[in-house]
Amino acid sequence: MAIKTFEGGGTVVTGNHIEVVRLMALKAALKLEIKGIKMSRGVSAFSIVRQSLGFKGSKQKVLTQLEKYIEEMKVAVNQAETATIQ
Repeated sequence: MAIKTFEGGGTVVTGNHIEVVRLMALKAALKLEIKGIKMSRGVSAFSIVRQSLGFKGSKQKVLTQLEKYIEEMKVAVNQAETATIQ
């Protein structure tokens, strides 16, 4: 991933990696929701994932689908990054 950290404590995510990091945050939030903990008062991570990616099923099934999707995204982003370097 193209994550850059700075001595002062800042972190920057660039390019297509932004979407991967967003999905990873949703995965973490969904794991908490499965345990009964809400991340916010607004829309749940479960709803966001289902609406944005079209996944169906229980929270656990959606989490499994999301984990697989994230791994596929990581591979695709890394391949695209490798192709642009060459």
